[in-house]
Amino acid sequence: MHPSANPPPAVLAADPLPPLAGADALTDYENGSPALALAIANALVRDWCGWHIAPTLTETLVVDGSGATVQMVPTLHLLDVHAITENGRPVDLTRIAWSQAGYLRRKNAWTSRERGMRVELTHGWPTVPPVVTAVVLGIAKRAKDTPASAVRARTAGPFSEQLTVAADGSIGGVALTEVEQHLLARYRVVPVA
Repeated sequence: MHPSANPPPAVLAADPLPPLAGADALTDYENGSPALALAIANALVRDWCGWHIAPTLTETLVVDGSGATVQMVPTLHLLDVHAITENGRPVDLTRIAWSQAGYLRRKNAWTSRERGMRVELTHGWPTVPPVVTAVVLGIAKRAKDTPASAVRARTAGPFSEQLTVAADGSIGGVALTEVEQHLLARYRVVPVA
């Protein structure tokens, strides 16, 4: 068969994806921007905890069904359940019990369908718990004060500084320490598979 008889499929040119961080963000990071350091720290804590924590919000969450009589929604401070739909059908709220820890219970099993549950709820602390604030500020301070570089020590004239080295040997960058993870454990939604 001649090579031109079966041309390769056409590739559609797509617009390139925007970068997750750009040159301005790198400059802000290198210059120790407090706003960027706080944005990074807030996102890191919320991502690690698996939910927004604070403030109190009313929103609709779409979650995978548990297939059991207990359905967990990603919150640890549930204040009210306004509506639930299961596989597109409304659920009678008088037939369920719910806990502040985010568990919805009923006698028969919930769906096991992925994204089969829509839960309209109010959840989250009205103000940020002090421990969470302390962790965010600690991470932001490290992000602001410690450059993400391989330099372990600097000297300029009579002045010198030794940078803190993490247990893994890294310097700079941002990560939760083991102590911070322990402090945040109370606010972390642990997914159940």
